[in-house]
Amino acid sequence: MPSVRIEDDAFGDLRYDTLAQVAGLADADHARGKMARLWRQCTAERIYILTEAEVCAVLGPRGVNAIIAARLGDQVSRGIRIRGTKGRIEWLANLRENGKKGGRPRKASNETRQKPSGSGESNPPSPSPSPSPVSAPAPVQGSEIAPAAPSSEPDKPAQAKRRAEAKPTPPGYAATIATFHAAYEAQTGSKPTWGAKQGAMVKQLLEAHGSDEVQARIGRLFAGAIAAWCHAPYDLGTLVQHFDKLADVTAPPVAAPRTSQQTLRGLAAVLAVDTSELQ
Repeated sequence: MPSVRIEDDAFGDLRYDTLAQVAGLADADHARGKMARLWRQCTAERIYILTEAEVCAVLGPRGVNAIIAARLGDQVSRGIRIRGTKGRIEWLANLRENGKKGGRPRKASNETRQKPSGSGESNPPSPSPSPSPVSAPAPVQGSEIAPAAPSSEPDKPAQAKRRAEAKPTPPGYAATIATFHAAYEAQTGSKPTWGAKQGAMVKQLLEAHGSDEVQARIGRLFAGAIAAWCHAPYDLGTLVQHFDKLADVTAPPVAAPRTSQQTLRGLAAVLAVDTSELQ
């Protein structure tokens, strides 16, 4: 089986946190390891689509829903198209094809190597090697960050550092995203635009208010709580901008704390003015 190397960018990609949450995996690193198995299978078979059974065999019984929710795969008629494979798994097939054509040319043996004779005609100067062209990365559909072409190179220290510094997602992160996606699709019939920016916005809301409160306000937003002055469709920016206006106004009011007489007397003493200073 071919080896697979994961790009550095994948270790900061929030889609692997979503995959771990929905599929029930341990964490994002666990999810990246599972995806590496799928990329490796695609490379070995030279295919871009795996069956749902194969995806579930690696990711678990919720694997199909998880890989689609994380936007790391798309459902097609023949199964699940694994994102990022096209343009990055063909290297193995090309290598095998070149091997069929004869492989690398053999180096000249010591007996057949020409000894220098001092003649410019028989021993012309070797031309300077031209710089090798740098191949551009293959185009990536949408906002996905795809895996690099499989390689046998070891992980770089930067990759280990990013894994160590990866901040865990707050509780309810995947469930909150799923709630927003479902409400948006029910309102518009299409999926919302999503990326690292939107994921960071959800994280901030969850860290400040918790999953239950954020999901409750998502429900009020799409139920029309601010429809009188804010028109649909509602994106995540609408939720963040008007989050405070989506609070539950039916909750009983909280009485203001009463100020004790002792506190009032102390305040009066602080504000007292010495009349002798005004003469």
